[in-house]
Amino acid sequence: AESVLFFFHGVAGSSEVWRSQIDHFGRQGYEMVIPDLIGHGMSATPQNLNAYTFDEIASDLLVLFDLLCKKRNVLVGHSYGSSFAAVIARNRPTRVSKLIMISGGSPTPLAPQPGLFQAPVCCLDCFTPLLHHQFFKSAFHKKSKTCGLRDRAFDIPSYVLKGIMNGQIWDEGDAEFHEWINAPTLLIHGKHDQLVSVEEEKEMVDAIFDCNLVVVEDASHMVMMEKPSEVNELIQNFLL
Repeated sequence: AESVLFFFHGVAGSSEVWRSQIDHFGRQGYEMVIPDLIGHGMSATPQNLNAYTFDEIASDLLVLFDLLCKKRNVLVGHSYGSSFAAVIARNRPTRVSKLIMISGGSPTPLAPQPGLFQAPVCCLDCFTPLLHHQFFKSAFHKKSKTCGLRDRAFDIPSYVLKGIMNGQIWDEGDAEFHEWINAPTLLIHGKHDQLVSVEEEKEMVDAIFDCNLVVVEDASHMVMMEKPSEVNELIQNFLL
């Protein structure tokens, strides 16, 4: 196979959120690279919070991409993972043939949010059940039947979550940055996403030259877990 699919998950997820895509595209014979971001899934969880900054993760993923890319490479990012996909598409324009961003939102610079994640880790630990509850409420559609898999979408130590949330510093991620992306781009959005609005997705459509948006019914932020066959078909058609 001369082409590789790269999948990048978002905050608090892991490669497991792509389980349905792994099964589907594996059967099709695609080569896939599906990393767990640092602090997530099976990856190392260093105590040093500087390990979790945007720049650190982006440079890790660029190294990984350079090692494993082939002639044609397709990047698929979900949520925060979309930002890293955009960075690779922008920095490796001749290598990235297609870009897919799922629940990615608008082309906006990132900065740490004030509030809960500034609290000491011991306090965050107390809030973990609440954070889980809020996330599942916001990220999954109420009709969603993904109960058994849900826990894979949010499973992360408190100190890593703190590091990730405070490390979201990406000053250059504005519309102008995205205007330089020349790979054909597909945006996939769950209609009932409470974390990202369709208006934000439309701002991304305006920024990237060759970009289309598809809204999936009865789905929220974790659209690839909630509506796997629809999302797999959208990706497959886009690849072909």
